[in-house]
Amino acid sequence: MPALQQEGSALDETLRAKRGRGTRMAEGLFQIIEDAPVTIAGLPSAAALPEDLAWLTMGWLGFGVLALSGLALFLFLAWRRERMRRDLAEARRDFFHRLMSEAPVGYLLRDPNGRYWLGPALQCWLDAERPGPWTLGHLLGTRRGGPARALSADLLKAALTDASPQEEAFLTRANEAETSVGTGNHETGDGIAREGGGPWHNLDVQHRPDGSTIIWLCRRTMENAEDILTAEAAVPAAGGHATASLEWRDLAEATPCPTWLRNEDGRLIAVNAAYAEAVEADSPADVLARQIELISEAISGSSRRLAREVRESGKAAAERHFGVIGGERRALLLHEIPLSDGKTGGFAVDITEAEDLRAELARLRDSHAETLDRLSTPVAIFDAEQRLRFFNSAFVSLSRLDEDWLVEHPLHGELLDRLRERRRIPEQADYQSWKREQLALHQSLEGVEELWHLPDDTALRVIAQPHPMGGLLWLCEDVTDRLALERSYNTLIAVQSETLNRLHEAVAVYGADARLKLYNPAYAQTWGLNTDFLDGEPHFGEVLELTRDLWGGARASDGKSSDESWESLKNRLLGQLTARIAMSGRWHRPDGRVLDYAIVPLPDGRVLTTHVDVTDSVRIEAALRERNEALQTADRLKSEFVANMSYELRTPLNSIMGFAELLGHEISGTLNERQRDYLSYVLKAAEQLKELIDDILDLAVIEAGAMELNLERFDIPRLLEAVRHMAQETARKADIRLVVSAPKDIGEIEGDRRRLLQAIYNLVANGIKFTPPGGTVTIFAEAKDKDHVILGVSDTGVGIDEAERAHVFDKFYRGHPRGRGKGKGVGLGLALVRSFVELHRGRVLLESAPEGGTTVRCRLPRRQPMGEGKKRAPSDERFEEVETKRVAR
Repeated sequence: MPALQQEGSALDETLRAKRGRGTRMAEGLFQIIEDAPVTIAGLPSAAALPEDLAWLTMGWLGFGVLALSGLALFLFLAWRRERMRRDLAEARRDFFHRLMSEAPVGYLLRDPNGRYWLGPALQCWLDAERPGPWTLGHLLGTRRGGPARALSADLLKAALTDASPQEEAFLTRANEAETSVGTGNHETGDGIAREGGGPWHNLDVQHRPDGSTIIWLCRRTMENAEDILTAEAAVPAAGGHATASLEWRDLAEATPCPTWLRNEDGRLIAVNAAYAEAVEADSPADVLARQIELISEAISGSSRRLAREVRESGKAAAERHFGVIGGERRALLLHEIPLSDGKTGGFAVDITEAEDLRAELARLRDSHAETLDRLSTPVAIFDAEQRLRFFNSAFVSLSRLDEDWLVEHPLHGELLDRLRERRRIPEQADYQSWKREQLALHQSLEGVEELWHLPDDTALRVIAQPHPMGGLLWLCEDVTDRLALERSYNTLIAVQSETLNRLHEAVAVYGADARLKLYNPAYAQTWGLNTDFLDGEPHFGEVLELTRDLWGGARASDGKSSDESWESLKNRLLGQLTARIAMSGRWHRPDGRVLDYAIVPLPDGRVLTTHVDVTDSVRIEAALRERNEALQTADRLKSEFVANMSYELRTPLNSIMGFAELLGHEISGTLNERQRDYLSYVLKAAEQLKELIDDILDLAVIEAGAMELNLERFDIPRLLEAVRHMAQETARKADIRLVVSAPKDIGEIEGDRRRLLQAIYNLVANGIKFTPPGGTVTIFAEAKDKDHVILGVSDTGVGIDEAERAHVFDKFYRGHPRGRGKGKGVGLGLALVRSFVELHRGRVLLESAPEGGTTVRCRLPRRQPMGEGKKRAPSDERFEEVETKRVAR
């Protein structure tokens, strides 16, 4: 990613500015090598280094995750990345030192103070004990304490074109002294070996902006060009090869990397043992004989092609190639240096480890960028220049900005302006001041966390964290849902707390350790406990000890007092609380209060206990129970009195009716017409009284629960015809038309036919009573479903008011006198109807309206279950005709 590479370049510059003295010396060495007029083997140019060693963005991942695990991961990856960077930098320094020590190129640095420093190769060749600082006297051998070998004054004089007058005078005198002694290598009187100008030649002189001067020197691999030509001419014509000078061979053999020389045709004329080993040849001579190239590939080219390009351009060059060395695929950096007369020299450096590190860094960089891009947390990173260097897709979605504009690396301030236009930052009264505060975070050493409330009600948690390598890291988290959830939770807790505090029930929650976790004021009031004591989360055993007086002599739900000891009761109560078993009951405390309690285990391991003071309810319930018992006793006495009186009345009534019938038969003598009328009135009144007494007895038996049903199956139409036959005479006298309506296939019903006949007859009699002359009373049956049947009576009478409908089936209710039926009856007929129907597990339904007639439906099951108070009649029992005298009821 270019953005990451540019940030890595900026980071490298920052790190270089913070290194120590030793690091600055190494950086100075890198700069010297960069300014060199030739390309040193294995060393990429400075322009390529930042891209290859772009800052590893390991640290970004840690800020994209939440909690300590993310931070730990970030620190680990940052430490690993820094370690890899240090290892790579250390490898580079070691390589530079080794390369400069072994390469046939050296440099001499004169700092702005006039002191001289030797490069590694030159220090080795001159056998100097340290790089510097040295003076001209030390280097020329005119001053004691210098290197074991000395440089030529003529060589330095030609190179130091900007020498001061004092230095020029000193060099002139030294040159004259050397000339008087003679050129070439010789040893001075003080034991210093002087190097003549022959083995050295000046490559270049560079003047640096800081006032220092670099003199680049190259040590000849042969005595001179003439020696090369002579050696080449001495080679037999059959081989066409030349051998290098002994001096070059010694140097090449000491070099651990493959080294070679080529003639103007690009053919190898000298190689070292490392070259032969690399191409798996028997010896350097074998390489020269077979002209084995170190690299020869159709795709990437060969080392001979590189030599040809260098010879044509006259400039040193380097190329990266991959080859098989010692059976392994290795990455090599081939260097070719142009020499005199079209010849070239070169060497190869194994950069496999550096390539592997570079590839690993690239993979890590890409993987980290991909990881950050997949995070749901918006991430943005600004560099030291306040430019946006990285952002992920979540940031694009959150900011709602054009991604094409973001990749142009806008400034932080420009990004804030765009966000303000899109209303993606909080509304500010003074936007410029707020913007300056945001930009000032780039100079802050501590992170800042803010909560942004956007105009669209979105809440963002924004973290601005200084980046460890410079710049600013921006993390945004949408906490809208979380805040809404917190508000709902807090509201719910507040409502529940207020509700709990206002309950009349005493509520307490005990934890798994039997310590009080929650209570309401009613709990403290019920047990007389101090709130300060309860706030301290006491153990349930401590609560029991403080309320011991309220438990002593307490009675359980059955109201019986317990004789168990206090310790036994305490242990039992503790066991109930910790057993996590739902239970409930009632306690009668010694102070007279009655409490209903409940123990409910909760899903989180806690236990909920509730206590309700039901003292008043218990007292009212006891009073009501006593009153009900008194009423039941009075009602039973009344029923018994009525039943006894009815039996007592039947004895004289039977005597009256018997003697009246004897008189009616004129056994004792003939009666005149008036006497017969009087006797009929007596018999009629006696019959009515007998029916009244029978109804009273039936009600008394039903209320006493002693009524037994004689169950049998019988035909429904026959039942209805029997009722019509019984009521026909009464209807005729009242000028009422009786009608029976029932389907032929309605079938049978199971029940007590005598009681059902009496119930239907009572309905018909009531209809006749309240129907004006000329009206109609209909006796009907309907098959509601296969399990139920409806028996009913409808009339065209005066109807029943709405206010009376709820009372017409009550005992002794006669209703308001209306129409023909006013003042008649004692109100027992319909009461018996309902009682008989309910004994058959049925229901009575009433439909009526004033002047609209009345319809009464009795919904009965076709089958009756056998139970208490029921018995089945013999199956062969026939329907008994009711005496016609019952018509006169």
